[in-house]
Amino acid sequence: MNCPYCTSSATREQCNRTSLGYRTFRCSACKRLFNERTGTAFNFLEYPTDTVLLVVIWQLRYKLSLRDVAEVFSVRGFAFTHKAVRDWEARFAPLLPDHLCVKRRGKAGTSWGSGSLLVIQVACLFASFALDTMESGGSRSIEQREA
Repeated sequence: MNCPYCTSSATREQCNRTSLGYRTFRCSACKRLFNERTGTAFNFLEYPTDTVLLVVIWQLRYKLSLRDVAEVFSVRGFAFTHKAVRDWEARFAPLLPDHLCVKRRGKAGTSWGSGSLLVIQVACLFASFALDTMESGGSRSIEQREA
């Protein structure tokens, strides 16, 4: 793994792991410690990356309120507020379509499942709606945007 600070490839994996279980590394060039999430959008999260992405996908895929999503995950042992769900959705939902397109590039089959298409359509709709809202400086509903 390359160092996110000096981009050197002379890194060594350390024995210890972070509190969330991510591997840690030491750069031989700049002598800094870093982990797998250093330099990514998920760096300062207090929860595992897969859990946060699952929350965002569930929020986009199913018609659940922010409080409902937080309650569903609290039953599974993850305690966070509806405000965290809103923040994660605003922060990571625009990253999903790009990530899905990169992962699927060159691997598309002859057919797509309806669930996959719906998740991608919802993620693209949300990303474009969020960008339009940020550019206009106000909040518009989806019906107003499509008209």
